Amino acid sequence: MKIVSTGDPEIWEARSSGHLGLFLFGLPFLLAGLFGLSMPLGLIPVEGDSGPWYFVVPFGSIFTMVGLGLMTGRRGVIIDRRRHRIVTWYGLLVPMKRKECLLDFHDRLTLSREVRKSDKSTRIVYPVRLECNGQNKPVQIEEPQDYHQARATAESLAEFLRLPLVDRSSGKEVVREPDRLNESVRERVRRTGEEIPHADPPPQMRSTLEEESGTLNIHIPQTGLTATHRLQVFFVLVFITVAVLFALPTVGVDARDPMSLVFVGFFGVGFVLVPFVAVLSSVLRQARRRCTAQASRSLLRVAKGRKVTEIFVDELEELTVAETALPAGIAKAPDGRLMIDKNAFRQGSRDGRFVSANPGHMTPAGPVLTFLISTILKAGSGACIMARSDKTTVRFGNGLSREELFYIYAQLKRVVAG
Repeated sequence: MKIVSTGDPEIWEARSSGHLGLFLFGLPFLLAGLFGLSMPLGLIPVEGDSGPWYFVVPFGSIFTMVGLGLMTGRRGVIIDRRRHRIVTWYGLLVPMKRKECLLDFHDRLTLSREVRKSDKSTRIVYPVRLECNGQNKPVQIEEPQDYHQARATAESLAEFLRLPLVDRSSGKEVVREPDRLNESVRERVRRTGEEIPHADPPPQMRSTLEEESGTLNIHIPQTGLTATHRLQVFFVLVFITVAVLFALPTVGVDARDPMSLVFVGFFGVGFVLVPFVAVLSSVLRQARRRCTAQASRSLLRVAKGRKVTEIFVDELEELTVAETALPAGIAKAPDGRLMIDKNAFRQGSRDGRFVSANPGHMTPAGPVLTFLISTILKAGSGACIMARSDKTTVRFGNGLSREELFYIYAQLKRVVAG
């Protein structure tokens, strides 16, 4: 969504501005619908019978409305501090349906990371919501797939409403007050008097740290084959095996039939060779990739292969060791057992959203579910160092032990906060 200047300091407004992908996706629906509606009117000559009008017109109308909705559908949010109202609207280019609710009961902005599932796809979104402690439902502002877009919207609204921003997107809850939304790590350390953590280098360090003229140079070696890489290779081998077993009974190879050889070659290249080579090259490239980081009082620079990310220290707002986050609806008890909120998963299976767990309804996960969750977490990216500004986020150090990550983090924080 795009934040709109209203000219009134008491009104904040944001609205969606359309998307080229949705426009192109909706165009065939609109053309098909208009074609169907034009056939009973004889506007487009059609050979043969076009079908009864009472069948063609309803289907043409449905396709036309779906196409218009995808191409011109808009959504907006208006927050009025003067009237203490939140207005959400929907429409085709202009507002057509409005919904109002009171602003008074909402006491925080939240930014989270959630999974949206459908029959054919899975995507990660970053919802921005106005929430409260009472029974009122949270008001969703937007849920883009780009974290930094969501962060910009959340910070703008938090500053406007003078409410704290609760960011849960990294797996940890980070609360920022409205007057300190752009506070850097260095400014926060100086304001709070926070002590820089001290850590000794672990006995078996894989990375090397060198400091010269106030610049800390960190060299992290190749990660090697991780559980994620092995899982990727396993899945592509399963895909190839299923494809071959499915095709063998239906394909007969006849050396005298050129078309038979062409089909076998096409199948072998498209369903065996290309997927295997693509996954294997990606895995080897990631396993061999080295990472270097340089930190000084003015700049943090991280290079992973050919990709280089730079963050000015004055803009560095978060520096932390990010752990692998448990999925929503799952928590770990003090004794190490995994606890599950079945209501969260039941709701998630209906609407594709796995909501946060309610501690009052947690039950121990069974042995099978515990094994599956543990396997998924081990196959994930694992703990890493995360540095974040309003413009970019970089993660590095995957594959290192937690002791080594904390040691590198302590040295980084000492340099950038100095």
